[in-house]
Amino acid sequence: MKKPILYFILLLFVGINSCQKNDKETAPSNNANIISAEITENKEGIDILKEGVIDLPASSVLFRSNEEIKYPVTLGIDVVISPNAKVISPLTEYTFKDENGVKITIQSESGIKKDWTFRIAKGDLQIENSQFKIWRTVTNPNGKTYPEIGKDDNSAWATANKGITILEDANVVPYKENNVIMGAMITTEEVPVYTVGAGALFTGVFDFDQFDPNNPESATIFGTPFFFKPKAMRITFKYTPGKKNTDRNGKELGYADHCDIYAIIENRKGEVKTQLAKAQYNTTETIDDFVTKDLEFNYTNNSLNSTHISIVMTSSAEGNDFKGAIGSQLIVRNIEMIYE
Repeated sequence: MKKPILYFILLLFVGINSCQKNDKETAPSNNANIISAEITENKEGIDILKEGVIDLPASSVLFRSNEEIKYPVTLGIDVVISPNAKVISPLTEYTFKDENGVKITIQSESGIKKDWTFRIAKGDLQIENSQFKIWRTVTNPNGKTYPEIGKDDNSAWATANKGITILEDANVVPYKENNVIMGAMITTEEVPVYTVGAGALFTGVFDFDQFDPNNPESATIFGTPFFFKPKAMRITFKYTPGKKNTDRNGKELGYADHCDIYAIIENRKGEVKTQLAKAQYNTTETIDDFVTKDLEFNYTNNSLNSTHISIVMTSSAEGNDFKGAIGSQLIVRNIEMIYE
């Protein structure tokens, strides 16, 4: 009699395990993304590219125009979204009243809602605020105020100031001459618990909800829409490395700290990212006076169009591993894309 009972228990276990696997396989999806967006109707007849550039991290779709935008603009847009997701209050046409664009909400199969923004912009050969003169004052979750680059959250540029100010002062701040903002000052500073906090200024978004103090890059979402293929990136800067390059435990590394400046041009389609070109510069040398350098792009893919550019500037190249020299400072005055 023991064998039938054992057999029954085994069948019961297999059945339960099978049901658990099946539940996992059929679990409702949390995806609430836009997969593609294409203009089907253009009432004003403006010169605009039909295919929208999708920025998944920013939950936005950008349509590039070859002329200045005169609002309002009304477009018909064919939107493809994640399987089994739905648009809350779908639009038959999209009326753009200003540069803030049009918002829609997508609900995933599992019920998660995600806001998406459609915008129209004239394709600009340069990245906005690349002289780093526009800043604003914001408040972190602890109520501490700090400077942030850009006029609002839609800025092409970002910093990790919102995270670093939980523990210490902001390490990316306006650089001033005679009390006039002339650029950005990026500093590696001493941070409680983690010892080294390297400053970084980059194109993209800092998502505080994803912030993990043990992983400095956890909340950094690199990249901003960009549709061109420049020959080089021209940058004006100066740099002073700190005296003692250490790891997070204070152990000297035996080599000098160095800044890192790089730009990556990409083609992004959905979640697929293809690198087209990269330009980079780093140095351990002290540069007391401002210098201007042209960093040439090395193109490894010319068959795809450019959709995004990621520019990163940091005072300590290994700061993401909590390595650097306290006091290392990179000051940047201007970035310009060169096309000839």
